[in-house]
Amino acid sequence: MYPFYTDTRGWGLVNAMTADESNPITNVRVTGTGTLYGNGWKYGAGSTMYEDGYTSNKGKNTQAGDPTDTETWGLPRYMGGGNVNVFYQGIQSKDSAYKYLKNTGKYDDAKIESLRTATTAAEATAAANGISKDDLKFAYATRSSLLIMRNCENVYVGDITIENPSNHSVNILDSRNIATTNVKVFSYDGNNGDGLGYGCSQNVICWGNFTDTGDDNLGFGASVGMGARDSEIQTNSEVWMFDNFLREGHGGLAAGSHTGNGIQDVLFEDTVMNHIDMAFRFKSAPTNGGFGANITMRDCAVADTNQGWVFTTSYGDPNSASSTEHAEIGEFYNFASYNVSVYGANQNTIQVLADVDPVGDTSKPLHSHHNMYFQDITFGNVGRNGSYKNKSGWETLIGCDNSVFYNVYTKSYNSNSVSKKTDKAWNNIQYCNNLVFQGTTWDSLNACTDKMKAAMSGITVTDKNVKAEDYKPETTTPDTPSGGDETTGETWTVSVDKCSDFFNDAVEAKKVKTSLPKVETKNTIHNIGYIYDNENNKGGTPAPGYEQGFAFPDCDVAGLEKIIVPIARQTDNGTQKVSVRLDSKTGTEIASATLTKAKADGYVNIEMPVTLPEGVDTSKTHKIFFVFTSTGQAISIM
Repeated sequence: MYPFYTDTRGWGLVNAMTADESNPITNVRVTGTGTLYGNGWKYGAGSTMYEDGYTSNKGKNTQAGDPTDTETWGLPRYMGGGNVNVFYQGIQSKDSAYKYLKNTGKYDDAKIESLRTATTAAEATAAANGISKDDLKFAYATRSSLLIMRNCENVYVGDITIENPSNHSVNILDSRNIATTNVKVFSYDGNNGDGLGYGCSQNVICWGNFTDTGDDNLGFGASVGMGARDSEIQTNSEVWMFDNFLREGHGGLAAGSHTGNGIQDVLFEDTVMNHIDMAFRFKSAPTNGGFGANITMRDCAVADTNQGWVFTTSYGDPNSASSTEHAEIGEFYNFASYNVSVYGANQNTIQVLADVDPVGDTSKPLHSHHNMYFQDITFGNVGRNGSYKNKSGWETLIGCDNSVFYNVYTKSYNSNSVSKKTDKAWNNIQYCNNLVFQGTTWDSLNACTDKMKAAMSGITVTDKNVKAEDYKPETTTPDTPSGGDETTGETWTVSVDKCSDFFNDAVEAKKVKTSLPKVETKNTIHNIGYIYDNENNKGGTPAPGYEQGFAFPDCDVAGLEKIIVPIARQTDNGTQKVSVRLDSKTGTEIASATLTKAKADGYVNIEMPVTLPEGVDTSKTHKIFFVFTSTGQAISIM
């Protein structure tokens, strides 16, 4: 594709290109009422084939908002694909992968033939055994797109239907002066089935199109790594998109992850999106470099999405078969969003995620996404997942600077969010500077105003010394303590009344005579007390070092980053420690602390960062054990 790419890209089924940069192809028209059909995948839904895979399933898979007249307006759906699955789910896509492997000469005919004739996932997996993962990946990358134009000027694509590509639907690359209108794209949900893509192209108008895709709907790319800059590839810029309808897809307006030479000067407006995973998706990998800038989104309606806005520099593509010279990490800046409604965001309303961790991982390069402006944005029915599934907050700002959120209002939460007490706005703000929250943003249902105020801390310069000034919050009446049985992701809370699995190893060893620890109910807010030390116990027998504790059952650990537990140390002597463990009292430690506050301090919130073990199953709930050791006195836990 470019001289610095290490993989081989196949031609499209229809192509218009020239390698002579000084002499582009001009005045290209692709139009008419016909269909460009790629025959890429069998009919089905995900990994489930429809009948024999060749019989159309048009209108068999409907969703909320679809026309009821499925005979006229029903849409097809295709199987999902994958490096191995392609051999039983694909048609043209399988043929490309099969021929690549055959032409390597590495594998005998019987092995290759068993792949070609696979009809189930089990047969494809068995046939792929013994073929290198790299070869499977490279074979998969040879799938053809449907329509490719490169180095063209004055391009018109209109009125045609694009259906069932093996790879992308339409790619217009390194071109200028492009109009696309009334194009219908049906590629859902074939792998990599992007809709209309404009890579390193300029002066683009895109209006009145319909896309139902297996990947990004309307996308941009600007190549990757240092090679993009060294080759002087043009930026992706001067783009106007309006009056489009985007149904299924990973990203509605999608820029990246190829950001190497920059994506800028885009106006996206008057568009409806339904069932898009990420409505406004801006992504870059840590080594891709470049930027996205000067992009405006306005007057749009979004429903049934996982994420409203996503800005991330931690994107990765497991199927990528190319490697390039690394560039500095990219940034997104000068973005504006106006007058957009989003109904049913399941994972995030807004996620601004610079891949930084200056505390836990200083190897990550410091950067931020900055100068962003959001105005008159309304969210409703937020959080159908209930528990956070992405970065521990419906609004997540990590590494976001110099940005304004004016009338960004959450009106309602899904009942699942309410029942799990995750119905909170602006509760995950980290490593941010100089944010401004204005207007009805403060009226968002259950807004975490303390965190919002803290993020409004600015940078001040005095005598050439730069420092961050802490925001001084107003005195407010504390909230009523939690009634318990909550999960809020960043700091979940659960009543001690739910605790179970009480144990005291000193009792088991017959060193101590006590019924503690246990739940104490004499106060309005119950507590667990006491966790006796093993020197001042009722039996009077010193027994230091024995563990004791209890468990919180049914804890959702997906996205868990921190645990806060109120503890009254009740002594100024001795040493008390707490170890937080997963699933059993001898399980993996995920957090720990040594208690240091004085007896006079009473109950103090002990904050412990959480590190979950690799491979932990976050799809199910877990027991979380609090294990205490104490020498010298007693403590009490609320």
